[in-house]
Amino acid sequence: MVGAHRLGTRIVRLYIPLAVCMVLMLFPFYWMLITSIKPNRELYSQKVMPLIVHQPTLKHYYDLLSETNFITWTYNTLLVAVVGLIGLWVFIDGLAGLLHISIGCMNSYLKYAKLIELRRAEGR
Repeated sequence: MVGAHRLGTRIVRLYIPLAVCMVLMLFPFYWMLITSIKPNRELYSQKVMPLIVHQPTLKHYYDLLSETNFITWTYNTLLVAVVGLIGLWVFIDGLAGLLHISIGCMNSYLKYAKLIELRRAEGR
């Protein structure tokens, strides 16, 4: 009986909130998908239920690929993203190198200062 009580509590406290969050997070993707395959008359009609597609079509995808420069836009976006990522990587790598050099210089300075301090202590 104790195991059943724990399972019920786990379902109520963990799985139901997770399911609600999952539905809320996935709903925009569902909306984009059904909106992209709806014909225009269904998109603008107030009499049709917006969550159901009655006559799916791929016309919007065809128009996107044939009447616009979508492939060029996608290529430019990927190019900017890759060049920006490589630039950021080089910049961060350079900062890491500078940090390593500065730590090495500071370490050398501290060792030199400690050495001078030890020599002064021996001379007294």
